Amino acid sequence: MRFIAPVLGWLIFLGTGVQFLAGYGTRWEFGPYGFPVSLVASDGCHYLDGVAIDPITLALIRSGHEQDVGLALLVLLVIVVLWLCVELCKFHRLRAEYHEVFGRDFKPS
Repeated sequence: MRFIAPVLGWLIFLGTGVQFLAGYGTRWEFGPYGFPVSLVASDGCHYLDGVAIDPITLALIRSGHEQDVGLALLVLLVIVVLWLCVELCKFHRLRAEYHEVFGRDFKPS
């Protein structure tokens, strides 16, 4: 039972990725920054394949900042990953000091 959640998480992640990649050429293509840009039909409310665009994506497309939002999200993701690495290094150092002082591993309760 403990392994169902991680496996299910990876399956959802892979399924979402495959669904996103399947839309290349009909719903999106790469823009000038290398991020996806939506392909909008001539009516301005649907993708080229006829599927309606959700309101948030439509607002981003109409504002003209679709690529900028992608870049901002990438920068935010990099900052969070770097912060996580720093915190893990701090925890590892603290754990080593605990082991040195008490002679056993730190086990949180």
